[in-house]
Amino acid sequence: MLKIPQNIHLAFLIALICAFPLLADLDYDPGIRAGIMPEGGFEVFLGGGHLTNPGSSEDTYHIVLDPSALPDGWSANFCAFGSCYPLEATSSLLPGRDTELSVHVFPVGPGAGTVTLIISSDRTGDSDTIIYWASNEPEVLIINDSGRPDVSLWYSNSFDNLTAIGGILNRIDIDFESLDLSDFSSVLWFTGPDYEDVFDETDTTVLAEYLSGGGKLILSSQGAGPFCDDEGLSSWHETNLHCEWVDSDSNLTSFYGLPGTVFEGIAGALGCAGGPEEFDRPSILNPIGTAVPLMNYDAVGSPTSAIGHYSETGSKLVYIPFPLEAISSSGIRDSVIAQSLAYVDGAGFIAENSRLPESQGLYAFPNPFNSAVTISICDDVSSEMKIQIFDIMGNAITSIDPNSINTAVWDATNSIGEKVPAGIYFAKTNSVNSPIIKLLYVK
Repeated sequence: MLKIPQNIHLAFLIALICAFPLLADLDYDPGIRAGIMPEGGFEVFLGGGHLTNPGSSEDTYHIVLDPSALPDGWSANFCAFGSCYPLEATSSLLPGRDTELSVHVFPVGPGAGTVTLIISSDRTGDSDTIIYWASNEPEVLIINDSGRPDVSLWYSNSFDNLTAIGGILNRIDIDFESLDLSDFSSVLWFTGPDYEDVFDETDTTVLAEYLSGGGKLILSSQGAGPFCDDEGLSSWHETNLHCEWVDSDSNLTSFYGLPGTVFEGIAGALGCAGGPEEFDRPSILNPIGTAVPLMNYDAVGSPTSAIGHYSETGSKLVYIPFPLEAISSSGIRDSVIAQSLAYVDGAGFIAENSRLPESQGLYAFPNPFNSAVTISICDDVSSEMKIQIFDIMGNAITSIDPNSINTAVWDATNSIGEKVPAGIYFAKTNSVNSPIIKLLYVK
């Protein structure tokens, strides 16, 4: 066995490195991964990170941009190595050198989509694939506060399936002083599996102001309750989220929508088949005040797995204490997001194939509706029969006389002619054992 004198260890190692250079790898900081075109702008600027050659020898990098998932008419390019390219580029970097790399998306009209950037090293064959999100005039703001940008894909896929426009921003990139949440019809904020650093002081201030000003929020967070409890923010949690955190339990692995709510008929499981695995300890909530349970866990005691709240200020809240991305079926995830949007009246996106079911003998069209809905009675109609409208709390709103062809039009007003708030309502006749149908009023 060859023995190397201790005093030449370092020289020997240096000689080895020089004789057999380390294979170059690639090191890429993706920068800003998601963005919304500013008002009056003409592009969404993304990236802004650096591609670095961390090896000990020169390497050649090949960069390919795939814009095929953008809406029709949109275009994109990227800039690197001191120039801009429409689809691909190849250039070399000396060891330790880097180049700034940015992605530019040029929207045409409202919409949202993704571009994919693939970077590969010629020397080693290593590659990196990065997805960027861009949107223009989104109706719903999606805030990814999970610390994992790629989790946004589960949400963008659902919005695509629902033909809804959702603009994604990563929380780490958001400057709330320059962003007005009221510019969006609603906000979907998700925090992933985090328990230890769910909200900072800015987050709690922004959320409280948004809700007190009539904001419409969907919050998906298994860690908000225990975090607030540990940080002395229980009163903030109760005041703004209208519920108490009860416990977290790793054995809670399925849920179902409650009868009489917009989630009725939805049932799903939490697992890794269709989403990330980090659903380790979903939380249990206890609604307080005027908050109502919307979903339960399928477990002993049927603990509450989602609450809803309408406030006098006009704010509306759906609080789901588990990660939506952990729902194991993409179809169920789509339904939960769609019905959450319906509850808060973000923009009323219910896809054609997920409209609310009609009850036998009583039908409504269109449903959802934004000005008036026609309710038809297929059973025999007596002269005393009326159609009664109730809100989600069971309060009577108004009653309508059907006309000669057994239909009645409800224009979303109450018994004194005032417009009611957007949301979920129910219709039935005043006959015994009348069917009940849900009506979704959106603005």
